[in-house]
Amino acid sequence: MAGVLNYDVVFCAHKQYMHRFNRTKVCWLPYACDPYLHRRINQPLRYDLAFVGHIPSPKSRIGRERRKLLLSIGELASKKVFIGNAWQHDMVALYNSSKLVLDISRSKELNWRVFEVLGCGRPLLTDYREEVADIFKNREHLAFYSSFEELTELIEYYLTNDAEREEMARKGQEECYRAHTLDHRVKTILEETIGFKIDVETVQKD
Repeated sequence: MAGVLNYDVVFCAHKQYMHRFNRTKVCWLPYACDPYLHRRINQPLRYDLAFVGHIPSPKSRIGRERRKLLLSIGELASKKVFIGNAWQHDMVALYNSSKLVLDISRSKELNWRVFEVLGCGRPLLTDYREEVADIFKNREHLAFYSSFEELTELIEYYLTNDAEREEMARKGQEECYRAHTLDHRVKTILEETIGFKIDVETVQKD
């Protein structure tokens, strides 16, 4: 970590680690979406709920917790559930084929999945994390859960309230595109390093 102190600026993806660089300028730079990839596409809704991601070893605490939750989700009666991996365009197609998408964080950090799902314009159910709550509003851009019981209630609620579910998805994508694309992150880097100001909307139109 000592070598990092020689830099003028450090960009950190997670707020909980920023204090480690207290002798240099530190900027929060969370992940983002790529609107050219993460977008709405015309797909029939095949799944009620989808989880796309890695399932860690049961030897780890995180692995045990994630496996327990996914096993319980997979056993929900009468629900069509997808649990597995997918990448790039296959992942985008899968998200667009799902009424709801589930996010389970590994270390209570703001991960790529949040931006990928919202960028695809799909409704996201995610475990509560302060980093996520700092930039997205509960029940407006996405929905937080803090227990399996609360998660199942959210699943039932949004599967029976189509209009509200899709409105949350629309607002989530709108907010993600407004402030959390890769262009916005480049803007932050340029402003914090060389003071160069750019208009992201103009760049995106070009």
